[in-house]
Amino acid sequence: MTEKNQDEKRFALHRLGFEESEKFQRSLGELFLTWADTEMWIYRILLHYAGISEAVGRALFSGTRAKPLMDMVRNVAINTNIDKSRRDNLDFVFSQIAGIGTMRDMLAHYGSTSYTWADTFTPQERWLTNAFRVNKYEKTKMYIIGSAHLVAMLGDLRKAMVYLERHTKKGLTSAAFDERPTWLYKSLQPEDFVARMSRRDQ
Repeated sequence: MTEKNQDEKRFALHRLGFEESEKFQRSLGELFLTWADTEMWIYRILLHYAGISEAVGRALFSGTRAKPLMDMVRNVAINTNIDKSRRDNLDFVFSQIAGIGTMRDMLAHYGSTSYTWADTFTPQERWLTNAFRVNKYEKTKMYIIGSAHLVAMLGDLRKAMVYLERHTKKGLTSAAFDERPTWLYKSLQPEDFVARMSRRDQ
C-alpha cells in the first residue's frame, strides 16, 4: 500500500470516528432523557398499584430511583396479589430496564474516560472503562460500546414505557399483558482491559 493510500485510509477511519462520536453523544443525551421518563412511569405504576395519592407519593418517594422503585412495585404486586399476567409482565419489562440501567450508570460515572481508537480498531467501537478511577485493580471493568448500542437501549426504553402505561389503564384483560416484546439491546459482556491495551500497543 502506497503512502497516499495509507493516508486516505487513515483519513477515512478518522472521519468515521468523528461521525460515530457525534452519534454517540447525541444518543447518550437522548438516553438520559428517556431514562428519566422511564423512571417516572415506574413511579406512576407504584402509586397506582399501592393506591397512593400523588401528594403522599411525593412525601414518601421523592428522590427514589428506578431500582428501589421497581423493587417496591414488585413487593406491592405480590402482597396485593395482583393478576399473575401483570406480575409476569412487570418482571419481564423490569428485567430489561435493569440491564439498561447498569450500563447507564457505567456511562454516567465513567463516560468521561471512554475512548475511540480510530487508528487501530473499528471506529464504531468505544472503550468504556473504570480503569482510571477504580480503587482496586481487580475491580476493573471494561466494555466495548457504540452508538448502535445506545440506539438499541433507547428503542427498548420507549417500548418498555408503552407496556408500563398499560398497567395504569382500566378494563384491560390479562391478554393485554401476555405479549412479550423483542428487545433490541443485549447486555454487554465485560472485556479484559489489560489484554486489549496490550494488543493495541503491539
